[in-house]
Amino acid sequence: MKFIQQTLFDRLKPGAVSLLGEVGEVQPPPHLVLPLTVEPTKPRLCHDARFLNLWMQDKLCKLDRVSDLPRYVSRDSYQSVRDDKSGYDHILLADDSRTFFGIQWGGWYFTYNTPPFGWKISP
Repeated sequence: MKFIQQTLFDRLKPGAVSLLGEVGEVQPPPHLVLPLTVEPTKPRLCHDARFLNLWMQDKLCKLDRVSDLPRYVSRDSYQSVRDDKSGYDHILLADDSRTFFGIQWGGWYFTYNTPPFGWKISP
């Protein structure tokens, strides 16, 4: 339980998650308040978006191959690595979309401001 609380607080700092307010006080509450789950082998907090994913159209996401790099990486370019759990933190969801990514924890409502890990069309 402490892991979930700490992870949510850590996600508040960069603005990936917003605190809306206390359950029962927030009007209107998020359209969807989906469960959280912890992937035990990492450990990693996931937004269980299976219900929301039922309503999403599948989009094929093809990752680049190493052979594609010379097309867009120059000789003296720098490369960086991004961790999947915060890989979409630079992409903000539209304000009216955030209400579909609600979280309830400890009597408080939160929403994701960036695509959460667990939403299948994030890539």
